[in-house]
Amino acid sequence: MDQAEQRLDTRLQLYRLEKRPTSTLGDCMFDAISDQLLLHKGITTSAKAVRGAIVQWLRNNAGVHFGGAPLHALLDPGEEWDTYCTTMSNITWGDLICLVAATHLYNTQIVLWSSFPGDQFVSYLSEEEKPHSFLLGYLDDWHYISLGRIGGIVITT
Repeated sequence: MDQAEQRLDTRLQLYRLEKRPTSTLGDCMFDAISDQLLLHKGITTSAKAVRGAIVQWLRNNAGVHFGGAPLHALLDPGEEWDTYCTTMSNITWGDLICLVAATHLYNTQIVLWSSFPGDQFVSYLSEEEKPHSFLLGYLDDWHYISLGRIGGIVITT
């Protein structure tokens, strides 16, 4: 286990959270969201279906704001929105834009626990109150995981 994973594990133990099995095949973010849909809303769906729904939402909502700017402003300089959405519809890693889309699409807050050094290791991705919180872990800039409360979680819908 490397330092980043050890740091994340320590943080999760402190807050009584545990890792849940998540794919490592390029769909980890979407697989983690799929798992959270099952845990919190009782919805069974695949990572592929979650990816497709998020990309469709993005195609229809490029002007939605996050952090005071439209989502398309978060792209790399010179990248076009349609190109981004097409690339994201295939096997490529999900990103902040996809997480923001998920908060809107699934009407949820996403609480992201990261392995990055320092005191700022929890991020709340939603700019408004939401009825649910999906718990995700983010391991050292390359892997998302689904998290659950130790001892289980009750579906809240």
